[in-house]
Amino acid sequence: MAGVSSKSASKRKIADENRSFQEKWEDEFCFISGHKEGTAICLICRETVVGIKRYNLFRHYTSKHSSFTEAFPLESNERKNKVAHLKLSIRRQQNIMTTAVGQNDAVTKASYHVCNILAKRMKPFTDAELIKECMLTISQTLFQNFSNGKQIMAEVKKLTLSESTCRRRVEDISKTMFDAIIQKLKDCRYFSLACDSSTDITSMAQCSLFVRYCTMDGIIEEDFLALITMKGQTRGSDYMDVIKDFVEKYDIPVSKLISVCTDGCPSMVGANNGLIALMKREWNLPNLLPIHCLLHQETLACQISNNKLKDVMKTVINIINFIRARELNHRKFKELLGELQANYGDVLLHTAVRWLSKGKVLERFFNLKFEIILFLQQSGKEYPQLQNDEWWVLMAFLTDITLKFNNLNLELQGPNKIIGQMTNKFFAFEAKLQLYISELEARDFSNFPSVATLRSDVSIGDSVYQDMVSFLKEYLAEIQKRFNDVRNIRNCFILVENPWHFENGDIKLFSQLGFPKPQLLNEIIELKFDTQLKAHFIEHREKQEYVEFWRNVPNNYKCLRDCAQFILTIFPSTYLCEASFSKMTFLKNKYRNRLSSHLEDTMRISCSPKDANIEEIVKKMQHHNS
Repeated sequence: MAGVSSKSASKRKIADENRSFQEKWEDEFCFISGHKEGTAICLICRETVVGIKRYNLFRHYTSKHSSFTEAFPLESNERKNKVAHLKLSIRRQQNIMTTAVGQNDAVTKASYHVCNILAKRMKPFTDAELIKECMLTISQTLFQNFSNGKQIMAEVKKLTLSESTCRRRVEDISKTMFDAIIQKLKDCRYFSLACDSSTDITSMAQCSLFVRYCTMDGIIEEDFLALITMKGQTRGSDYMDVIKDFVEKYDIPVSKLISVCTDGCPSMVGANNGLIALMKREWNLPNLLPIHCLLHQETLACQISNNKLKDVMKTVINIINFIRARELNHRKFKELLGELQANYGDVLLHTAVRWLSKGKVLERFFNLKFEIILFLQQSGKEYPQLQNDEWWVLMAFLTDITLKFNNLNLELQGPNKIIGQMTNKFFAFEAKLQLYISELEARDFSNFPSVATLRSDVSIGDSVYQDMVSFLKEYLAEIQKRFNDVRNIRNCFILVENPWHFENGDIKLFSQLGFPKPQLLNEIIELKFDTQLKAHFIEHREKQEYVEFWRNVPNNYKCLRDCAQFILTIFPSTYLCEASFSKMTFLKNKYRNRLSSHLEDTMRISCSPKDANIEEIVKKMQHHNS
């Protein structure tokens, strides 16, 4: 109908009129421009007028301040001085308000920093109030004679660090970090996952996920992704369901997933219903690389299978339990060690779940052997094995070999490990075992210092040599049966650490994964004659800067660069997951067993290698409140 305005017609906005404040209105109507666009502030009553039009300012001035012109005529010096005084007064008030707002922002920022430190150190939320109490006491003690001491105390008192506030701050920090990781996964070239599960103190199964991704700029980073609570069973299909829901909820591009590292249990690597098999089927990822955690494989391979050595370990544990289980025995034993000025103050309890426990227990026991024998004699406890020289030789051998296992394990632990370097450690240890076998067969104890110390005091029979050699051969056979997932592709790893030794026949895996074979072959040949790039590589290799080197490789080796970054993105172990479970056990203890919804938030802050961007969080909060 003509003459009727449509609802869809756009409404005229003041900002669209492009009106600007004119300086002459300052003296004529006693107005200055406001902070917000399209507003002006009256210097007399300090009222804000919306809409910078001459008529609007004129109407306000004449209706409310008509007497001002009589007292201060236009263009007179009195009027100019009065306007300048009013303008200075309002500017001072605005500065005070700006300072107060800025100071409140500083207080909020300080509160976030405190909560971030608490979460990083895995402390309870209630400790935030304790920190404020300590700060007040410190301020009162240190700054009582300062001229601004009261001001410092007042600012500290403004800190909001209650339990509920700390909880909200941790949520904000965790959400900001999580959103950043999700965005990086969406923007990255490809990524891999490390997945493992464990139960907390309330018997709830928790699935820990870490991610390693390669950005478009060639930067390789790894970070905590999620801690997902498993409800009910923990079959491969159950893991798949919760991970699939998580991926779909946050729109993570699973097409970029190239590898999954697990602990190798059936629910993870089952041929038909394991997690990895389901991922391949559900997400159409036929080339997904399954990696059995190298640390888990090493731990499984070094299990003691020799019956005589099992008996030695059992006897050691029984003696330690006799000493440590009873308080009186324990006190007497420690007093005896003090009187004899022993190198150690106590024996160690064996914990099967700890990877390094066995080696440390045996080492301590062997070094305190004379003190232990003396204490057992004084206690009237008899262990006939301790009078048998062959038993002590086997015990010394077990001490030496488990310490070698521990050293290997320690070399494999840590974040940002390259899979090629870790597999090299394993295969080098495999070669060392063959050396140890040949040395023992020749009665050479150069690599077994504990056995060498006993050799001059006891006679070692042929049966003992056979037992030691038999154990090493069994362990060697066990290692050779394992690591097949990386043994078959180990030649591909050479590309990262020594591309000039990379051969044409080593590109089989890369061609299967879709990298163009002709281009790879051409780039390999060209690379072998690039002496300038080789010089750069040698410089970076000395500093172990493989990621940085491949990031800066020129585009004429683009395909080789992509292959190297593909290898660098693969997780070689679930070490980060295992480390996160240690933190989970510390966080969710018997005093905080109801910690559930904020467990993941706290773990994200404590497990992430990056610090939270507090500035960004405070700015977002200001924008939300404005």
